[in-house]
Amino acid sequence: MASKKTKKTPTFRGIKDNSQVKEIGSMVRDLRNPNWYIEVKLDPAQDKEKFGISQLGLIPRRRVLNVTHAGASKVAGYEKGLKINSTSTWSHCRIADCPIVNIRRQGDRQQWCFSFKAGDTQFFLPQIELARALFFHSAYLTRLALNSNGLDEEFDVQMGENPNRAEIHILPSSSLPMVVRGNPSQRRILAWLLLNKEVRNSFKASPSTS
Repeated sequence: MASKKTKKTPTFRGIKDNSQVKEIGSMVRDLRNPNWYIEVKLDPAQDKEKFGISQLGLIPRRRVLNVTHAGASKVAGYEKGLKINSTSTWSHCRIADCPIVNIRRQGDRQQWCFSFKAGDTQFFLPQIELARALFFHSAYLTRLALNSNGLDEEFDVQMGENPNRAEIHILPSSSLPMVVRGNPSQRRILAWLLLNKEVRNSFKASPSTS
């Protein structure tokens, strides 16, 4: 009898039940195919090692996929609250610079991350994980981030005389799905991306994993 998946996580084809995301690798594309993929290593190891780029927002490190039993979807690690007032002191480094032995020996050890200290703790934050948490809230946004001119090609922002008011026009060529147009929270995220200059520039640079 087939096992019943929980409703907490989506079902992914081609992988075993209760597989944990171990590593997030590079983005790859066959020259004969326009679609981009993200390299992913699972535990236990299996044949499937690539996921569609639109699925990136659903597969953070340590997440358990195709959950079939209670407790398997529990968030890995330990929660810690932080208050970050500025990122000016953050430095760029590789995951390999993390002092934890099993982390710096992983296959994704050359991936870029941010390093910063909060209290007595040194943090190593993979850049792709920060981008996932900030921007990749839908398959549409994930695909859009791959195009550096994607926001300009999909939307026209008109600023009026009132600095606190702007009109955002969806261009005829836009691929914005109806499900996003009808979702208030996703519309707020889009407005944030379009109207905040610093956020917009970060979004354009967000897909980089190496």
